[in-house]
Amino acid sequence: MDNCLVKGERLLVVRKESDRLEEISATVLTDAGSMVALEFRLLYGQPVPVVQGESILLVRASGGTRAVASATVRSVQRPSAWFNVAEPGWQEEERRVAARAELRSPCEVAGRSPGAPRLAATLVDVSAAGLRVAAERHVGEARVDVSVDGPSKRVTLPCTLLAVEQVEDHVELRLRYERLTPAQQDVADWLMQARGAVRQPAA
Repeated sequence: MDNCLVKGERLLVVRKESDRLEEISATVLTDAGSMVALEFRLLYGQPVPVVQGESILLVRASGGTRAVASATVRSVQRPSAWFNVAEPGWQEEERRVAARAELRSPCEVAGRSPGAPRLAATLVDVSAAGLRVAAERHVGEARVDVSVDGPSKRVTLPCTLLAVEQVEDHVELRLRYERLTPAQQDVADWLMQARGAVRQPAA
């Protein structure tokens, strides 16, 4: 992948918001090598979604390949911001934020209303922003809890439903994390690492 950004190219700015990761779309204005200017599409009165001095991750895709770079917000002037790109600059993505990969493991999905069903499900894939799970049916609620096995104990991850897809004899639920506690975030990070291990080719 060419390390030079093109004016008008779309990137993702990934920042930590409380105990979760937030992905924000932006457009390249200028690429000055170690500094990049990005423009955000904002509603009237909406502030630029980053602050000066904040550490973020930039994610780009080109020709089916993804690359990431760590950066710091240099300055902000609505609707754009300048970023200092840290060394070693852009690197092809292996296990970082935007990638997804299959990770088949059992889990449970439950609604939050009184008497809501608890369904056996399978964790299909995972990203830093959320999960995709397969189940016999949908619990019928937009906000659900997904119970997964962490490295030492079972943990419940609160999620919001983004989409439901019918796949043969089951449905797949695409879920985005809600605000996670530090313990829940540790499990989400561990799932990402486990996902990365699944992706590694056999020796």
